[in-house]
Amino acid sequence: MPKKKPDQLKGASYFKDGFEFSILRLKHSFRTSFHGHDFHELVFTSLGQGFHKTLKSKRAIRRGNVFFIEKGLPHNYQIPKEIEIINILFSEKLAADIGRNYLAGSVPDNANIVKFLSQKLRYPVMLAPAETVKIEMAAEAIRKEYRNKGAGYETLIKTRLAEIFILLIRHVQEIKSVKMTELENDERITRALKLISERYAGKLTLKEIAGTTGLVPAYFSTLFRKLTGYSVFEYLNEYRIYKAADLLKNTKKPVLELAYETGFNSISLFNRTFKRLTGKTPLQYRKTARAS
Repeated sequence: MPKKKPDQLKGASYFKDGFEFSILRLKHSFRTSFHGHDFHELVFTSLGQGFHKTLKSKRAIRRGNVFFIEKGLPHNYQIPKEIEIINILFSEKLAADIGRNYLAGSVPDNANIVKFLSQKLRYPVMLAPAETVKIEMAAEAIRKEYRNKGAGYETLIKTRLAEIFILLIRHVQEIKSVKMTELENDERITRALKLISERYAGKLTLKEIAGTTGLVPAYFSTLFRKLTGYSVFEYLNEYRIYKAADLLKNTKKPVLELAYETGFNSISLFNRTFKRLTGKTPLQYRKTARAS
């Protein structure tokens, strides 16, 4: 018996008022059948974990992963546990418009953003902690504009989407870009990251972190920077801000309390670091996140 052809989703079912764009947020556990679509899809995992499958591969996805699904590619999701995925849907025409008017000079091949994304983000890529927060903020701003549909919302959405594209271009081009996914494949570094994720709220020394790898601190520090583009403590502070952003969004805890809860012993240092890495103060971030 021949295999059933994958369902083909149509942009007309998602695009409204002649604007060839949509943004969805999928939550909870779910499973989809293999399907393709006549539009492109940029996927950002903002919570939880699961699997994304194509006919040729099955890849784990979790918070901080981003990947691109070109139109026509059959794929599905298997999400056994809680997850939150932001799906940004757009047509070839809209991608060309953004490339031509917003990305000229930023993308190789005459601003062909689709070609760039299909080459560089075909498989899930792990963003650095601060990059995750920035892209999440931009996506939330897009969702708000799309929901409210105020005057000029199409232009603002295209501007924000161009911002996300530029952040992804930088991710790929800069040294930090390259290595975050490779970093997870180095068992020694994985152990160090696990310790940071478990003990980021307390005092951590280079000796303790290096101790998980069996390497002397000086060599570990050099290896970590080579693989990631970060010093160990730059990464630690980014991870702390990443956790603080989640608390700001999902709890009502005072800023002072969550600053200490995420490992900062000084509220002024916390505020400065948060603003430097996200472009917003903690209160501005909380207001934006809740409004979305």
